[in-house]
Amino acid sequence: MSNKKPLQNPSPEIHPDTIPIPGDAGLKAIELLDKHRNFVMLTTVALAVIICGGLVIREMNRQKVSESAQAFSTAAGERSIEKLDAVVSGYAGSIAAGNALLTKAELQLNQEKPEDAKASLLTFVDKYGGHPRYAQGLYALGNLSQNGGDLEKAAEFYDRALKADPAGDLGPL
Repeated sequence: MSNKKPLQNPSPEIHPDTIPIPGDAGLKAIELLDKHRNFVMLTTVALAVIICGGLVIREMNRQKVSESAQAFSTAAGERSIEKLDAVVSGYAGSIAAGNALLTKAELQLNQEKPEDAKASLLTFVDKYGGHPRYAQGLYALGNLSQNGGDLEKAAEFYDRALKADPAGDLGPL
């Protein structure tokens, strides 16, 4: 004879009306999908269109940036002020246009036209405050002002350059 005791807690009584019918939950889900089929389809299509549209726009922006960079590289390589001006007007607001203004100012200084260079740099500083080389433009204006004898204006540009990029190359100076 075994020493096993009978179970103290027998299984609870099962009532037939509380037992789910196999597949009943699945049928309810299918009925729900059928009922809202148009909404589900429209939502799916709308999401697909939004995602595809976002990808297309991103690619177009990437191509525009690439195109502007190529135009700047060509103009800078040829050292042509006219082509740099075309980059500035054709891609206004872009990093390439800002680079074109800085390169144009450099060329103008090499041609001993400091007033033209100053005008190019002032345009850069006024219109390209978010450009990665913004502080460099301010520093160049400071140098031009210092060379022109306007030490007060030079100090103002140097201070602005330091505020624009305190951790940059100008900070240790």
